Amino acid sequence: MIARPDHIDGELAWGYWLRLEDRGGKPTLIDAQGSEWPTIREAFMKGRLRMQKTHGIKPERMFEQLLSVLIAVLRPLSTRDPAFTDMFGGNTEYGEFFMNWLEAEGLVVGGDSYRDWRLTQEGASAMRMLFATRPNAIGAIRPSRASLDELLRLGLGPDLGEPGRAKVEAAATGWPSAFLRQNVGGQPTIIAVISPEGGDHGGVAVRRTVWNVAFQDEEKCNAMYDWLCHRIERWEDWLKLAYGSGSERLTLRLLTLTVLDERLKLVRSSTT
Repeated sequence: MIARPDHIDGELAWGYWLRLEDRGGKPTLIDAQGSEWPTIREAFMKGRLRMQKTHGIKPERMFEQLLSVLIAVLRPLSTRDPAFTDMFGGNTEYGEFFMNWLEAEGLVVGGDSYRDWRLTQEGASAMRMLFATRPNAIGAIRPSRASLDELLRLGLGPDLGEPGRAKVEAAATGWPSAFLRQNVGGQPTIIAVISPEGGDHGGVAVRRTVWNVAFQDEEKCNAMYDWLCHRIERWEDWLKLAYGSGSERLTLRLLTLTVLDERLKLVRSSTT
């Protein structure tokens, strides 16, 4: 088990207390007990989570899911609708197990139900580290990518209004994956664009439209865009689904989630 401070600052990336030294020409991280780690991610995986083997699963995949869950927990609306369970392939039992594991590890604290989790200081610190150390091959890291700060502040609040939507769109214009509003053929439309790996032309990354839906009026279009903005941390996965499996798969996924969301709202209203 890696040596850690008694109190971890959630505003700093996990591992900030480790010492960096040269070992045989290689940069090495060292904790207070003298244990050595080649990378901060390995220190977290093997030293903190005690995962010595991944049994054929790439560590990057596990860390990406963990990062997505930690971000979702920090965004107030995310853990209260089906989009949260969507991160676990729609498997509620797996989601509950995953969250209870995170609580046992001290990265989150639970509430009355698994939908009311909150990050601990170490959980927030781990989230910052995982985001800062994402491999270039994952998520096409570039200066225009959504920052952690943007993911944690954009699209929140019960009623975004046009100023809130405009803030999301202004930021998302430079993201490699985004939902945007457009007027297509005189109809208010939401489009989904993605910059696929290797999708650059002459050194300039270009985005491809992979999904769109038109509405009868702006009110309905804005209502759907608000729903998407409230779940902004899921955009990347949803757009990869459309790009890899076709627009129909994304349409079915979003239709399923919005219907479930409306049913949950009816259940909550009937119990209050």
